[in-house]
Amino acid sequence: MRWNTHRRILSSVLRSVDYEFPAAFVRGLLKGIIEPDSIPDYVYIAVRRRRRRYTKAVPARQHGGVDPALVKYYTHLALYHYRRGELYDAGRALGRAIHYLQDGVLKRTKWLILDIHERLEEEVDQLSQSSLSELMKACTRIDVKIKISNEPSEVLCYAIKNTYNVLKWFTSELEKDIDKASVMKRVRRARLIKTLVGSILALSGLGLLVLNFIASIFLFVVALIVASYTSQSYWEAFRAGLMKIKLSRYRTAM
Repeated sequence: MRWNTHRRILSSVLRSVDYEFPAAFVRGLLKGIIEPDSIPDYVYIAVRRRRRRYTKAVPARQHGGVDPALVKYYTHLALYHYRRGELYDAGRALGRAIHYLQDGVLKRTKWLILDIHERLEEEVDQLSQSSLSELMKACTRIDVKIKISNEPSEVLCYAIKNTYNVLKWFTSELEKDIDKASVMKRVRRARLIKTLVGSILALSGLGLLVLNFIASIFLFVVALIVASYTSQSYWEAFRAGLMKIKLSRYRTAM
């Protein structure tokens, strides 16, 4: 979508959400909603060329589907910054999440060999100028599965719905009371379990190395997976502003 379209949708939905956001947070939102186009996030993919295998960083997908990992990361990062009083960065993070949610419903459209994506974005932008207020009333109330589309009215409607849903979720999270001591207790328990399980698997792999090479390799791989696993308690602490998570397989802008 065009930057004006992103901001127009966001501003309209903000007025419909019953919550008074601080000015610094709103400024961050308006910055973050367009930022991924100029400062992208990257995802690491496996590449095989001839006999070489390596990982390559490519810009994260924006159109033709939503990347749930990036959206989850940035919505949680927004809560992390907000609860630490870093309102502008909280707005930027949530704005980036909303950018992906809005662009993700826009299908990459081709006609024969021509990519008509630009024309579709122009039609969506024009519709957002002329019919946004009418669509707002209908689209925030629809109860349908969000999907991708190349029909301008559907694209706009789904983008409105996604924006509305994430803002409502964000405000509901802000209103929750957090027992920080209990959250950190669950984090410490999860860390202990990860360490114990990973150590047992690694030692078992060493013990089997002499007897069964394949089995030992399997146990080493499982140990690495366990070590890199991010438990739900970590995400809970992230939302609470207690610790920051690094998103695996991504190079994020924030």
